Amino acid sequence: MGDLLAVVQPILLYFFNTLALTIKILVGSFMPIIFACIILNFLAKEQIHRLFQIGGWNAVVATSWIGTPVHELSHYLAAVITNHKVTDLKLFVPDKRTGQLGYMNHRFQNDSFYQATIGNALISIAPFFGGSLAIYLLTNFLFPDFSLFSEAVPKIQFFSLDKIAAPKNLSVFFQSHVDFFRYLAHTFFSHEMVRSWKLYVFLFIMFSIANNLAPSRSDFNNFWAPLAFFLFGVFLLNLAIYPLLKHPEQLMNALSGLLLLFMPILYLAIFVSALYLLITYIVFGIFSLFRLV
Repeated sequence: MGDLLAVVQPILLYFFNTLALTIKILVGSFMPIIFACIILNFLAKEQIHRLFQIGGWNAVVATSWIGTPVHELSHYLAAVITNHKVTDLKLFVPDKRTGQLGYMNHRFQNDSFYQATIGNALISIAPFFGGSLAIYLLTNFLFPDFSLFSEAVPKIQFFSLDKIAAPKNLSVFFQSHVDFFRYLAHTFFSHEMVRSWKLYVFLFIMFSIANNLAPSRSDFNNFWAPLAFFLFGVFLLNLAIYPLLKHPEQLMNALSGLLLLFMPILYLAIFVSALYLLITYIVFGIFSLFRLV
């Protein structure tokens, strides 16, 4: 019995260490992005609800004619890359009856792992990458001297599972976010920026893109199963390479660092969306007040 335990114990330890590394990769790399997309989805739904109350369907259409084509074109490019058959593409066809602003229909081979799993996952989250690229290009075009990745921008701090319970790390996490959003407010609402027409063009386009950046509910429905397959693949990869790594956490840090490059762009989108939501609340309050009178 002792000999069996001596054999099984290292195997179980190896298995659980690999599983822990996979969970750390999920939490450290994907959860911040998923959480940001959930916030953007919430802001977008609330804005659409208020805009519809203020100006009806026309108000929704007027604020979606830029972001919706970016969203659908992102789906289209991901479908082409993953060899899906695109059967119909409408970049912007507002339908008041269904509430649909645009769509892309596609077919794929169910027996193809690449198309059915990887392809559907990439197509589902493509608006995140396409919208992020559009925001990055727009920011650099209108404000070439401003960069979200310059040393002047406060660095966003994240924490891993093994540090989540430490009060000091939580404090650093929240303070870094406060510093980042404060920097955005001071930058975009400085005296120089407020007097520039570029700011208002930027905010309007950003608002439209940000409202359509996060995957929709139907996109997310097609995302969870492929994500599970992907994480299982990461787990198998970790099983294979774990013995070769002197410092396994380096894999997690490398992947996290790559994916978290998108976070400043997502936070800029959240900043603009939250600003517009505040404006819609104010306008809605004024409309409601006059209606009461």
